[in-house]
Amino acid sequence: MLAKDDHDGNEAGSFSAQMVGVKTGETRTVRVVESPDPAAAPPAPTYYQVTIKGVKEKILPTLDDAFAKTLGNYENLDQLREAIRRRLKIEISARANQDVKNQLMDLLVKEHAFDLPESMIEYHLDLIIEEMKKKKEQDVDEKAIREGYRTGTIWSIKWRLLKEKLIAQEGIALDADEAEKYVTSVAAARQKDPQREW
Repeated sequence: MLAKDDHDGNEAGSFSAQMVGVKTGETRTVRVVESPDPAAAPPAPTYYQVTIKGVKEKILPTLDDAFAKTLGNYENLDQLREAIRRRLKIEISARANQDVKNQLMDLLVKEHAFDLPESMIEYHLDLIIEEMKKKKEQDVDEKAIREGYRTGTIWSIKWRLLKEKLIAQEGIALDADEAEKYVTSVAAARQKDPQREW
Protein backbone atom coordinates (compact mmCIF):
# COMPACT_ATOMS: atom_id res chain seq x y z
CA MET A 1 0.00 0.00 0.00
CA LEU A 2 1.37 3.37 -0.99
CA ALA A 3 1.62 6.22 1.46
CA LYS A 4 -0.15 9.51 0.95
CA ASP A 5 1.18 11.82 -1.77
CA ASP A 6 3.54 14.50 -0.55
CA HIS A 7 1.35 16.93 -2.52
CA ASP A 8 -2.31 16.81 -3.43
CA GLY A 9 -3.78 16.68 -6.91
CA ASN A 10 -1.43 16.86 -9.88
CA GLU A 11 1.15 19.22 -8.40
CA ALA A 12 4.78 18.49 -9.21
CA GLY A 13 6.01 15.75 -6.89
CA SER A 14 2.63 14.11 -6.31
CA PHE A 15 2.19 10.42 -7.08
CA SER A 16 -0.13 11.29 -10.00
CA ALA A 17 2.37 13.75 -11.47
CA GLN A 18 5.14 11.16 -11.28
CA MET A 19 3.00 8.74 -13.31
CA VAL A 20 2.55 11.12 -16.26
CA GLY A 21 3.81 9.58 -19.51
CA VAL A 22 4.22 6.00 -18.25
CA LYS A 23 3.89 3.09 -20.66
CA THR A 24 2.64 -0.46 -20.11
CA GLY A 25 5.42 -2.67 -18.77
CA GLU A 26 7.56 0.27 -17.64
CA THR A 27 9.02 0.29 -14.11
CA ARG A 28 9.42 3.63 -12.42
CA THR A 29 10.72 4.76 -9.03
CA VAL A 30 8.35 7.13 -7.26
CA ARG A 31 8.94 9.31 -4.23
CA VAL A 32 6.17 9.33 -1.60
CA VAL A 33 6.03 11.18 1.71
CA GLU A 34 3.90 9.87 4.59
CA SER A 35 1.10 12.14 5.79
CA PRO A 36 2.93 14.56 8.11
CA ASP A 37 2.16 15.01 11.80
CA PRO A 38 2.26 18.77 12.54
CA ALA A 39 3.78 18.09 15.97
CA ALA A 40 6.57 15.88 14.61
CA ALA A 41 9.61 16.50 12.47
CA PRO A 42 9.05 16.38 8.70
CA PRO A 43 8.94 12.73 7.59
CA ALA A 44 11.60 11.29 5.30
CA PRO A 45 10.45 10.30 1.83
CA THR A 46 9.93 6.65 0.89
CA TYR A 47 10.77 5.33 -2.58
CA TYR A 48 8.72 2.65 -4.36
CA GLN A 49 9.34 0.65 -7.52
CA VAL A 50 6.10 0.72 -9.52
CA THR A 51 5.54 -1.54 -12.54
CA ILE A 52 2.79 -0.38 -14.88
CA LYS A 53 0.40 -3.21 -15.79
CA GLY A 54 -1.79 -1.12 -18.07
CA VAL A 55 -2.59 2.42 -19.15
CA LYS A 56 -6.21 3.39 -19.76
CA GLU A 57 -7.81 6.57 -21.01
CA LYS A 58 -11.28 7.68 -19.98
CA ILE A 59 -13.21 8.71 -23.07
CA LEU A 60 -16.13 11.00 -22.25
CA PRO A 61 -19.30 11.01 -24.38
CA THR A 62 -20.06 13.93 -26.70
CA LEU A 63 -22.31 16.55 -25.12
CA ASP A 64 -25.16 16.65 -27.59
CA ASP A 65 -28.94 16.10 -27.80
CA ALA A 66 -28.49 12.33 -28.20
CA PHE A 67 -26.49 12.19 -24.96
CA ALA A 68 -29.14 14.26 -23.11
CA LYS A 69 -31.87 11.80 -24.17
CA THR A 70 -29.97 8.90 -22.60
CA LEU A 71 -30.10 10.63 -19.18
CA GLY A 72 -33.86 10.98 -18.86
CA ASN A 73 -36.91 12.59 -20.33
CA TYR A 74 -35.00 15.39 -22.10
CA GLU A 75 -35.60 16.40 -25.72
CA ASN A 76 -32.26 18.15 -26.10
CA LEU A 77 -29.11 19.29 -24.33
CA ASP A 78 -30.61 22.67 -23.37
CA GLN A 79 -33.39 20.94 -21.41
CA LEU A 80 -30.81 18.82 -19.59
CA ARG A 81 -28.74 21.90 -18.72
CA GLU A 82 -31.81 23.75 -17.42
CA ALA A 83 -32.80 20.76 -15.27
CA ILE A 84 -29.26 20.59 -13.84
CA ARG A 85 -29.33 24.35 -13.09
CA ARG A 86 -32.67 23.99 -11.25
CA ARG A 87 -31.40 21.02 -9.27
CA LEU A 88 -28.17 22.80 -8.31
CA LYS A 89 -30.10 25.89 -7.13
CA ILE A 90 -32.31 23.73 -4.90
CA GLU A 91 -29.35 21.76 -3.55
CA ILE A 92 -27.27 24.89 -2.85
CA SER A 93 -30.21 26.52 -1.10
CA ALA A 94 -30.89 23.36 0.91
CA ARG A 95 -27.22 23.09 1.88
CA ALA A 96 -27.11 26.73 3.02
CA ASN A 97 -30.29 26.24 5.06
CA GLN A 98 -28.87 23.06 6.59
CA ASP A 99 -25.63 24.86 7.52
CA VAL A 100 -27.64 27.52 9.39
CA LYS A 101 -29.73 24.82 11.09
CA ASN A 102 -26.59 22.92 12.12
CA GLN A 103 -25.11 26.06 13.66
CA LEU A 104 -28.32 26.79 15.58
CA MET A 105 -28.59 23.18 16.76
CA ASP A 106 -24.97 23.20 17.93
CA LEU A 107 -25.49 26.51 19.74
CA LEU A 108 -28.57 25.18 21.54
CA VAL A 109 -26.76 22.03 22.65
CA LYS A 110 -23.79 24.07 23.94
CA GLU A 111 -26.01 26.61 25.71
CA HIS A 112 -28.05 23.94 27.53
CA ALA A 113 -25.47 21.86 29.33
CA PHE A 114 -26.87 18.82 31.12
CA ASP A 115 -25.59 15.36 31.92
CA LEU A 116 -27.00 12.19 30.43
CA PRO A 117 -27.33 8.87 32.23
CA GLU A 118 -24.44 6.60 31.24
CA SER A 119 -26.93 3.81 30.56
CA MET A 120 -28.63 5.96 27.91
CA ILE A 121 -25.33 6.67 26.15
CA GLU A 122 -24.32 3.00 26.25
CA TYR A 123 -27.71 1.93 24.92
CA HIS A 124 -27.32 4.17 21.86
CA LEU A 125 -23.74 3.03 21.30
CA ASP A 126 -24.98 -0.58 21.46
CA LEU A 127 -27.48 0.24 18.70
CA ILE A 128 -24.71 1.68 16.52
CA ILE A 129 -22.54 -1.40 17.05
CA GLU A 130 -25.42 -3.75 16.22
CA GLU A 131 -26.15 -1.81 13.04
CA MET A 132 -22.49 -2.02 12.00
CA LYS A 133 -22.42 -5.75 12.68
CA LYS A 134 -25.40 -6.21 10.36
CA LYS A 135 -23.72 -4.25 7.55
CA LYS A 136 -20.25 -5.82 7.87
CA GLU A 137 -19.37 -9.46 7.51
CA GLN A 138 -16.15 -9.19 9.53
CA ASP A 139 -15.90 -8.48 13.25
CA VAL A 140 -16.14 -4.86 14.37
CA ASP A 141 -13.89 -3.26 16.97
CA GLU A 142 -16.47 -2.42 19.63
CA LYS A 143 -14.03 -0.52 21.82
CA ALA A 144 -12.91 1.70 18.94
CA ILE A 145 -16.53 2.35 17.94
CA ARG A 146 -17.52 3.30 21.50
CA GLU A 147 -14.59 5.73 21.71
CA GLY A 148 -15.01 7.15 18.20
CA TYR A 149 -18.79 7.58 18.31
CA ARG A 150 -19.23 8.63 21.95
CA THR A 151 -19.02 12.43 21.46
CA GLY A 152 -21.34 12.41 18.45
CA THR A 153 -23.79 10.11 20.20
CA ILE A 154 -23.98 12.36 23.27
CA TRP A 155 -24.56 15.39 21.01
CA SER A 156 -27.33 13.56 19.08
CA ILE A 157 -29.15 12.46 22.22
CA LYS A 158 -28.99 15.95 23.71
CA TRP A 159 -30.25 17.53 20.51
CA ARG A 160 -33.15 15.06 20.27
CA LEU A 161 -34.20 15.78 23.87
CA LEU A 162 -33.91 19.56 23.35
CA LYS A 163 -35.84 19.36 20.08
CA GLU A 164 -38.69 17.41 21.69
CA LYS A 165 -38.82 20.00 24.49
CA LEU A 166 -38.89 22.89 21.99
CA ILE A 167 -41.64 21.27 19.92
CA ALA A 168 -43.80 20.78 23.01
CA GLN A 169 -43.03 24.22 24.47
CA GLU A 170 -43.64 26.18 21.24
CA GLY A 171 -46.52 24.04 19.97
CA ILE A 172 -44.73 23.40 16.68
CA ALA A 173 -46.61 21.26 14.17
CA LEU A 174 -45.93 20.23 10.58
CA ASP A 175 -48.16 22.14 8.16
CA ALA A 176 -49.38 19.51 5.69
CA ASP A 177 -49.96 22.03 2.86
CA GLU A 178 -46.47 23.53 3.20
CA ALA A 179 -44.90 20.05 3.26
CA GLU A 180 -46.86 19.06 0.16
CA LYS A 181 -45.79 22.24 -1.66
CA TYR A 182 -42.12 21.68 -0.76
CA VAL A 183 -42.06 18.05 -1.88
CA THR A 184 -43.85 18.91 -5.13
CA SER A 185 -41.29 21.65 -5.94
CA VAL A 186 -38.35 19.33 -5.18
CA ALA A 187 -39.88 16.55 -7.29
CA ALA A 188 -40.44 18.94 -10.20
CA ALA A 189 -36.85 20.19 -10.09
CA ARG A 190 -35.55 16.62 -10.04
CA GLN A 191 -38.12 15.44 -12.62
CA LYS A 192 -39.25 12.73 -10.18
CA ASP A 193 -42.58 11.39 -9.02
CA PRO A 194 -43.68 13.36 -5.89
CA GLN A 195 -44.77 10.11 -4.22
CA ARG A 196 -41.25 8.73 -4.55
CA GLU A 197 -39.81 11.95 -3.11
CA TRP A 198 -42.03 11.54 -0.02
